[in-house]
Amino acid sequence: MNSGGPGGTGQDGPDGEGLVQGRIWREGLPTGDPVTLADVPTLREEPETLFWLDLLTPSAEQMADLARSLHLTEDAVEDAIARGERPKVARHHGYGFITAYSTAFATEHAVDLDPQDPRMELHRISVFVLGNGIVTVRAAGGSEIDEIVDRWQDEPDTVLLGPTGLVHGLLDTLVDGYLDTAARLEELLEELEDMLFDEAVATREVQELAFRLRKELLLFRRVVAPMREVVAAVMRGRIDEVVASRAPGAYEDLNDHVLRASEWAEALREGVHGVFETNLALDNARMNEVMKKLTGWAAIIAVPTAITGWFGMNVPYLGSEQMLGLIIAIVLIIGLAGSLYTIFKRKEWI
Repeated sequence: MNSGGPGGTGQDGPDGEGLVQGRIWREGLPTGDPVTLADVPTLREEPETLFWLDLLTPSAEQMADLARSLHLTEDAVEDAIARGERPKVARHHGYGFITAYSTAFATEHAVDLDPQDPRMELHRISVFVLGNGIVTVRAAGGSEIDEIVDRWQDEPDTVLLGPTGLVHGLLDTLVDGYLDTAARLEELLEELEDMLFDEAVATREVQELAFRLRKELLLFRRVVAPMREVVAAVMRGRIDEVVASRAPGAYEDLNDHVLRASEWAEALREGVHGVFETNLALDNARMNEVMKKLTGWAAIIAVPTAITGWFGMNVPYLGSEQMLGLIIAIVLIIGLAGSLYTIFKRKEWI
């Protein structure tokens, strides 16, 4: 059936599977014409036309049609749909290829979701860069494509740069998402740091949240770190030989944002490591406090034990078998135990 996409029309299956959508520009202006897989060969023969085609969770038949239209290699098709692919950029005969990921957080606070529910959302987007257009292949989920199309609409000058401008708008949107995610991770880290010194929060809860945040940060770094190589490769002309002459300032700014996101991720990694170390140090300090209290009370209890043990010996002593002996024992127990309690209390051992 037909459905409206962001800036074009398309065809889709159940739950958006196999959705095809896109947009065509002529002289920098959108035409509003629908784009299908069958249009790609014709559009490629129109150098004055710029187009974008998007495939959401494409079927095997759709990928086969795309491979025939673009003369894709088997490896390129596999890279576009394989799960767990690392962000990368490559150049093939007649087209360039980029794999990247969008990131987002699904919650606002550290304890909103069940520990088994994921908070970090990653969505892969693969891009085939052609002479006068791009083709994106995505997995289900995520709203990054809407944000990308909005970026193209809000910055019409990027369309005048051709595929280079479309790629820049796409990557810039993804990198902005990295900065937003890094900011959210930093907020979660600050919440975790506040919990460290909250006596009402159990140590185990802090440990579980810290471990969860570390796993999310590791996942985030696996996405962000390779993007430095992707942007650098695009700037060196691995996708478009004239990219430096078309939009040098824009890509330099994009590179700065990627470096900032990567450095932010490294700083957060150090912060999480510091939380683990601080939590361990605080745990040791609490253990020392417990040991001091136990030692103090053990010393106090030892006094009556020693005195009653002494007076229980079968030898004569002052007040033996007399009321005086009981009085002496009670006075010694109260006096010595009270003195030890006072000393330990002043030293904050108990």
